[in-house]
Amino acid sequence: MASSLACSLQKSATKDNGGRETPEEITVALEQLWADKRTPVYLKRLVQHVFSVQEQLSSLVANNLALNEEVTRLREENAALKESLRESRPGVCVNDLGFTILRFTAIFAEFFTINDLRHFGS
Repeated sequence: MASSLACSLQKSATKDNGGRETPEEITVALEQLWADKRTPVYLKRLVQHVFSVQEQLSSLVANNLALNEEVTRLREENAALKESLRESRPGVCVNDLGFTILRFTAIFAEFFTINDLRHFGS
């Protein structure tokens, strides 16, 4: 059995596939490794652990891709909302700090007149 595993690994190593085995080749190699009674238990556990970690990483990568797509979508939506706001208020600068200051000034002006401000100053 060990010789067939070595032969299988040598054959896959000589293939010109950029060092990437197909899932079927990996499955066959693992089945041979598990079937070989001379393979130490610690080695089997290590291989099992590596595949468990690989599955976790694959899950994390998939979640990361989904989150990146959501961030991209939200950024596009944010840009569209900013553009809509720019069009609805032509004289207002729409950026984070500038918009806040101008908006505060506009709200302040709704409640106080110039005469009110002069009265506060005296």
